[in-house]
Amino acid sequence: MAGREGQHNKTESPGRIYLRHPFRLAGIWDLGGSMTKTYGADRRDKRVPMAIAVQLSGHSNVQGTESTFTENVSANGARVYSVRPWRKNERLWLSSLPGGFRSLARVAYCQALTGQGFALGLEFLERTAGWVIEPPQADPASNAA
Repeated sequence: MAGREGQHNKTESPGRIYLRHPFRLAGIWDLGGSMTKTYGADRRDKRVPMAIAVQLSGHSNVQGTESTFTENVSANGARVYSVRPWRKNERLWLSSLPGGFRSLARVAYCQALTGQGFALGLEFLERTAGWVIEPPQADPASNAA
């Protein structure tokens, strides 16, 4: 495998792109998940690479908060690193550090990282203002009828 370090293996099928990173990705932690992460071609929001300090709380088995950071963000969610495994669809609280933003979030996926814990895909459910990317505002003219 000489000369291939750091490359992604990529295959495509209709509507899906499958990526496997040979060093960081160990697979999906979802009770026997796959070694390949799938990304839907119809993602609602563009992800922006950005490291933001956050706290996670509300783990079902471990009390307290975890200070960590994001890998990328969007208006309605984030990919966050964690030392703990979380279950798909589990609810947790995410708060930005320093404070100002807080949201109840749903775990969309929990991906095991080789020797580095887990990466969580989070969808914001109930949010305050102040996230680094605000969702688009509804056009007031479209509501006047």
